[in-house]
Amino acid sequence: MENVKQIDCASVEELIQNLLGLPRELLTDWIYRGESSARYTLLPSALRKEGRKKLQLFSRVKNTSDLVYGAAGEEFSAIVGFYERANYQGLYVPHLTTLQTHHGIIRHTMLDFIKNKKINPEYYELISLAQHYGIPTRFLDWTHEFYVAFFFAFRNAIYKIYKNINENKLEGLLSDKIVIWALDRGSLQTKDNPVSLLFITPCYNNNPNLTAQKGTFSYHNETIDLSTKTGNLSTQPIDELIRNISHKYSHPVLYKFTLPYAQVLEGFVHIIKVGYTYSKIFPGYASICKDLEDRSALISIYEALTNTKN
Repeated sequence: MENVKQIDCASVEELIQNLLGLPRELLTDWIYRGESSARYTLLPSALRKEGRKKLQLFSRVKNTSDLVYGAAGEEFSAIVGFYERANYQGLYVPHLTTLQTHHGIIRHTMLDFIKNKKINPEYYELISLAQHYGIPTRFLDWTHEFYVAFFFAFRNAIYKIYKNINENKLEGLLSDKIVIWALDRGSLQTKDNPVSLLFITPCYNNNPNLTAQKGTFSYHNETIDLSTKTGNLSTQPIDELIRNISHKYSHPVLYKFTLPYAQVLEGFVHIIKVGYTYSKIFPGYASICKDLEDRSALISIYEALTNTKN
């Protein structure tokens, strides 16, 4: 039995039926992630080239190495900066005694951030919050609802199509596919499981966006040795990590469902009809305007594609 399985779907209906048909055993626990391109990999933002550059904009510590300890220091500095500014504005931040009593002292608090050569679990919620609002971290976003994964994949694809229509580059884009990943974290959380992935679900009650998105995160739990400063930073995507282990499961624990770009317009209309709009995923007044923009973009794309066929 292969650990990772790819299924190429020809229609939105086929994609939904495949997701509904995933194994539903006692220990299975499916989470989902949507991507607007088949070229993207399951790699957290802080481990991507562009993400690492962005992280340096938020961090007071510059990581010049490819070691885990260096990445942890850079990541932690950005997290502290996020904590300080959010707290200063009176926004909710998790209660962390060390950051309250040693405010802004990176060197001291870094020792609290790393416990037993791992990230201190007390910081998981703060990292999740910072990641959700744009700080690149080694956490990777997932959702418990596949329609939420649909929203991100289809909406991002729609605006790629919209941009490419305006630039007369549509033909090349339509050769791409969107991807919906389905990961059985239940099978990956068993006692003797060889995959060193952690799954973190933060508290939803203080974050309406996370509540709406039913967000959760995966994290490659690497050893961080601050004393010897050894250990190379792993940049292996999750799908490669799971595919390459010798351990076999009773069913694939990771599915990669693809859908041609020709189906994106139908898919986005479908999720709007079932209520998965921008204002549902990001509750608030500003999101109503995004809903109106989305509908306008859909009309423009439909007209452009109709004219192309004619």
